[in-house]
Amino acid sequence: MPSLPFYPYISVVAADRKITYRSGTLGSVTEVLARDGTTVAAGDPLFRLIAAGRSSWTTFYNANAPYQVVVSLQAVPGSRDLDPTPYLGGS
Repeated sequence: MPSLPFYPYISVVAADRKITYRSGTLGSVTEVLARDGTTVAAGDPLFRLIAAGRSSWTTFYNANAPYQVVVSLQAVPGSRDLDPTPYLGGS
């Protein structure tokens, strides 16, 4: 339905992990740059935020979440959640 907001989930799958970005609505908040099935390298742009807007997480899981993008990291194969801190440069 064109009148309903669409929230793109952008997933990158490697041999041992999958990272999923959940951004705001397609077209008004988020522009997807990498197309489905495209091979990407480290540092390649996947999407661009074109306006302020909250992640789909706000609509589907937590109305109080103030984030523009929610990121999850899972082990592959399977779907065990991983701590993203080591991959994001945190301590």
